[in-house]
Order: sequence, then C-alpha cells, then structure tokens
Amino acid sequence: MSHFGLIIMAGREGEGNHAFLSVKSLKNEREINNYYRCLDELGEGDYGKTYEVEHVSNGRRYAMKVQQFERVAPGAVVTQWSNPHEGVRKIYKEMVILHRILPRHRNIIELKDLLMSDNTVYMVLELCARKNLSHFYPIANNRSGSRIFKQIVEATHFIHQHGVLHMDLHADNILFTDDTMTESKIIDFGLSVYKPALAVRVHANFNHLEWFNIDEVSGRRNDNSVPQDDIEALGEILHCILAGTDVGAESDEEELTLDEQEPRMDIFDQQAMDLLELIGPEDFRRGALPTMYQILSHPWLA
Repeated sequence: MSHFGLIIMAGREGEGNHAFLSVKSLKNEREINNYYRCLDELGEGDYGKTYEVEHVSNGRRYAMKVQQFERVAPGAVVTQWSNPHEGVRKIYKEMVILHRILPRHRNIIELKDLLMSDNTVYMVLELCARKNLSHFYPIANNRSGSRIFKQIVEATHFIHQHGVLHMDLHADNILFTDDTMTESKIIDFGLSVYKPALAVRVHANFNHLEWFNIDEVSGRRNDNSVPQDDIEALGEILHCILAGTDVGAESDEEELTLDEQEPRMDIFDQQAMDLLELIGPEDFRRGALPTMYQILSHPWLA
C-alpha cells in the first residue's frame, strides 16, 4: 500500500489525551483555499515551504508545511531529494510521530490538521513566533539560559522515552511561542528516527507494526543513531547559549574568533560551565556523555 493510502487510513480515532486527526482529502490544490487562507511565507526547506495561514472559518492562525510531489520522468536519476516516495515517507513519519507516537508536550510543536490532494500534503501546525534559538543566544543570562535549556532537555528526554530520536536539534528547529522568548518549541521531526526498542513509555497503546515496516521504523537501513546523538546536539546548543552566539552557524562572514566562542563567565555561573564540561563539544568535555537523567538532575537545571 502507498504512503498516501496509509495516511488516509490514519484518520481513525485514537485513545489518549487527544483524538487522532481526520485527514481531509482534496480534489485539487485549489481546494485548500476552502480551508485556509495563505498570509505569508515563513520558510523553505529541502522538502517544501512553510506558510503562515488563517483558518477560513474561525480566523485562527497556524503554520502550514506544504509538500508537493512531482513525478520523476522515465529514465531520470532518482535521488533522495527527487524521489517522491522519500518525500511522502518523511511527511508520513513526521505525522505519525507528532500525533500518534508522542502525547502532547508544551515544548513540542503540535500538529493541528492534515490535508492532502493527489500530489500535495498540507501539515497544519501551531504557529510560533518568528524567533528561533539563535535570537535568544545574545540575550541569555544565567537564569533565562537555565530555564530555556531545561525546556529543551525535558522535551528531548520526553521524546526519547517514547522511542524517538530527533536527530536535527539546532537553533532553526527550536522556536518560541511568542516574542518574549520564554517558552520554546522543538519543531521539524522529518529526520527523526523511531526505535521501538528504546521506548519506555507508549502513548495510547501505539503499535508500530500497524504503522511502519522495519525500514520505515529506523528511517534508513542499518541505522546506527543513538540517544547520544541528540545529547551531543544539546551540548552544542548549551555552548551557544553560554557563548551568546550561534557558534556552529554557517555564514559568509569571517569565522568567530576564539574569544567569541568562549562561554561568558561574567554572565553564567560555575554550574553552567560544569554542565558544559559534561555534555559540550569535545574542546570542553571532560569525559563520557552522561544520560538524560543525569543531565536533568544537574544542579544548573535542577
């Protein structure tokens, strides 16, 4: 069965703290205008664009990820970017993770609606502010840095407990609910990996065998991803918070000086530095990576 067929089947009701989505089937791309009005483009990724939209009936605003699938011409070289099945698989996996595998969490983006036509999938998500973690780095202090980093760690621990590895934690994929930058949201689970063997919690009696074949569960064959991959990404985020800048961001400008990459110890206390030495990049780390439980119990967060 195709992934589009599976997405249609996913419209059944589920148990737990929210009912599963009922997928809306569109006759053509123009019919999306009967449900949502496009206001502005928010961004563009490898698999599609994201727009700010307004619900036609109630006026509420959301973010909508639009993924179009073009047919590959006969004889053309098919890559992971041009293969329509790869794009469908990515959308399908993200949809199942956000609304079936994971219960709601205040620091994880919420899937609100799902619509599809023959060639396009529309994922409607809660709308966040246009500020991501890189906007927070320069203004972070010891108190706010601890609060926001704890939110990110708790959300990452939460998805790990349900067998999900995010695998793409960085500033662009952590947004804020509003311009005050006091509440963060992890977004974009398109590169995430679901590993049932890692799950210690199961939401609404989720059975992965009803939703994935073995290749889809891992995301790719012979997958070697582990929770430590996300923990290393958390360490890089912590480094950026303490340094006050996105140390690893690609830029056409000159590379950051060593001084600009150093933690701002006039702003952050020794406990923050101690956590950086536990999970930060190798230049700071003094031993093996701790577990998520150990990170959460660290004095700077606890």
